Amino acid sequence: MIAELVKPQLGNHIGDPACGTAGFLLGAYQYIVTDLARKSDNQTLNQDEDGFYRTSVSSGLTENAKEILNKTLFGYDIDSNMVRMGMMNLMMHGIEEPLLDYKDTLSKKFNEPNQYHIIMANPPFTGSIDKGDINEDLSLTTTKTELLFVETMVRMLKKGGTAGIIVPQGVLFGSGKAFVAARKILLDRCDLKAVITMPSGVFKPYAGVSTAILVFTKVYDKEDKITEPATAHVWFYEMASDGYYYAPFDINSKNCSDIPKETDAWFDEIGDYLKIAPDYPTRVIMR
Repeated sequence: MIAELVKPQLGNHIGDPACGTAGFLLGAYQYIVTDLARKSDNQTLNQDEDGFYRTSVSSGLTENAKEILNKTLFGYDIDSNMVRMGMMNLMMHGIEEPLLDYKDTLSKKFNEPNQYHIIMANPPFTGSIDKGDINEDLSLTTTKTELLFVETMVRMLKKGGTAGIIVPQGVLFGSGKAFVAARKILLDRCDLKAVITMPSGVFKPYAGVSTAILVFTKVYDKEDKITEPATAHVWFYEMASDGYYYAPFDINSKNCSDIPKETDAWFDEIGDYLKIAPDYPTRVIMR
């Protein structure tokens, strides 16, 4: 779903600073391979069990496309076991030499600002890091990893680069100084395009907290003088069903079918998800 939202393209440098088993990188890879297959018109695509049209078959790729994909997907994780599983996951799907590395992306040892066109990530929802280990280029005065990851991902993006990330809803509503500062980064230095809330428990049994997807594009670097906030409008959505644990509600209900006409322009970018997976409705709740 997040790949459908941010639409990675062949040649984009795509990163995940907390990659785990590399599911997001695989999602980006599948999206690109599917997009190339669709454009070449030499492969019949069928909907999978989730309602998406996608393929991870690399045999139809040109040698040039394979080489580009092998050099543009980057993942990092603090758990060496996750790195090994992520590498195996990508290799089984056609990435011959995965660029995954064992690294703490919040620490002083990681410094890759302005390197990525696309960030797709689901960083740890809770946790803390020793204050002395935090990268000195991060401005947030906190040890909460969910906030530090937000700033880290903003730093990693090139200007004009886009991120689709999952965060606990505490990032959106926390009243502490660091929470406010993190939201200011998203609103002032980035164009925060969308906030998509998901039902609590969609990540059970791993986590039961309420979560949200943030989609944003980087506009200003940390060193740039901000003349006006980069964000003018934010679209808020409520995902009422994930199609699995939470049974879809009535697709004919006004709650999910009466999407205001003024959202059409935005849905040219983000709303393809509704067209692809109509059984998993999303509805607009606020502009």
